Amino acid sequence: DGMETFPGTLAAKLGEKIVLNAEVLGIHKKDLFTLDLRIDGAPEQRRFDNVVISVPADAIAALLEDLSPREAERIGGICYPPVAMVFFGFKDADVARDLDGFGFLIPKLEKRNILGSIWSSSLFPNRAPAGHAAFTTFVGGTRDPGNAALDDDRLVDIVYNDLNDLVGLRGEPVYVRIKRWPRAIPQYTVGYKEYQDYFDAMEDEYPGLYFAGNYREGISIGDSVVCARKTVDKMIKQRTTG
Repeated sequence: DGMETFPGTLAAKLGEKIVLNAEVLGIHKKDLFTLDLRIDGAPEQRRFDNVVISVPADAIAALLEDLSPREAERIGGICYPPVAMVFFGFKDADVARDLDGFGFLIPKLEKRNILGSIWSSSLFPNRAPAGHAAFTTFVGGTRDPGNAALDDDRLVDIVYNDLNDLVGLRGEPVYVRIKRWPRAIPQYTVGYKEYQDYFDAMEDEYPGLYFAGNYREGISIGDSVVCARKTVDKMIKQRTTG
C-alpha cells in the first residue's frame, strides 16, 4: 500500500486521540496557545500547552500572521518549486537495461528534460505485476519549473524519450499516471540557515511552540522522522526543566 502504510499505522496507534476534518485557522498566545479551528465545518477554539507545526512553510506563514507577522512573512519566502511525477509501467521484455539499482538522478550538465527516475519495482516488492517494471520519473524543479506545467501528452513524450535514451524502451507503456505538485520540495539554497534561525528564534520566544518537517532537518522521510524525534526530545526536556 505504499507510503499510505506510514500514516495509516500512526493513526491506528493513536486511535481517538486524532481529531479529523479539523482546519487550523490561526494561533494566538496568552498564558496558553489558543487555536482557532473549524471542525467538521463548525468554528471552535481550543487551548494547548504545546503546539507542533509540521505543515509546509507557506501554510506556516498563514498560521503565524497574528502570533509573529514579521517571521510569518519571512518563512513564507521558502522556495518550493513545482514538480510533476510521471509513473510508467512497462513489460520487462520492453526494457533493454537490467534494472539492478534504485534508479538515477541527472546532473544539470546532461541537459535532459527529466530530473531523474526511481525504479520502483526494483526497490520494493509488489510495486508492479510479475513480468513488469515500474518507473517513477520527475520533471520540473528549480532547474526547469516550466516543464512541470506541460500538458499530459507532452510530459509523457519527454519522459519516454529520455528514458528510452538511458535504459532502452522497445514498446509503449502499459500503464501511465501523472501527479503534479505545484509546491513540491523546500529548497535548501545558499543562505537557508537564515530560515532555520527564524524557527529557532520563535521556539525560544514562545516556549511550547515547535516546528518539525522537511524544512528543518532535510527533505527525505527519514530526515522527517529524525526531526520528529528531536522535537519530542526538546518537548520532554522543556517539560522536565521548565
